Amino acid sequence: MSNRLITVYGATGQQGGPVARALLSSGFAVRTVARNPDSEKSLSLKQAGAELVKGDLEDRSTIDEAVKGTYGVFLVTDYFGILHRLGDDNRAEAEEIAQGKAVVDASARAGVKHVVYSGLPRAKDAVGHRVPHMDSKAEAQPQPDGTYAINLPMNGPMYTIAVDDGGPIVASVFSNPGEFLGKKIGIAGDRKTVDEYAAIISNKSDWKDGQV
Repeated sequence: MSNRLITVYGATGQQGGPVARALLSSGFAVRTVARNPDSEKSLSLKQAGAELVKGDLEDRSTIDEAVKGTYGVFLVTDYFGILHRLGDDNRAEAEEIAQGKAVVDASARAGVKHVVYSGLPRAKDAVGHRVPHMDSKAEAQPQPDGTYAINLPMNGPMYTIAVDDGGPIVASVFSNPGEFLGKKIGIAGDRKTVDEYAAIISNKSDWKDGQV
């Protein structure tokens, strides 16, 4: 088993793409999991040096093969994609939890040494009430040793980060397991109020009335 191969879920998406590229730039071998390995984004990653495999978190039968023989796994789940498909918050929350746990369980069976799960804090603790897309990610986090979450705290002014900035951070985490393995960390690139974010977006868009 290569100690440098990382399986990346969501590699054709906004979070996973920067992670895959940063890992490749850091010298890791990368295996990307995609519903359509022949898509333009998948082929771009292949050209950059990634291995492409066909897989889908909705198809649990593909998970074991996707994580087989890898040192590490980067996992991000898509609550809103699930919600669009199922049309119900409760069902979407349950499915996202199931997807996260399925990958972690498969990784444990495969002997994966390091799983990085991009999650969120439990909303009840952060903002005082339930937020399904936060709670489902939080619920999937308490897992066996070797998994942790990248958290985006939401209390007070809202923390944010540019998706491209997440890639080098994840690469650094995989490069330094002695420092990060088994830990939950929060990352952020800015901390502003919703009104401040709205003003920034409005100034850089075609919207004229300041609304977002």
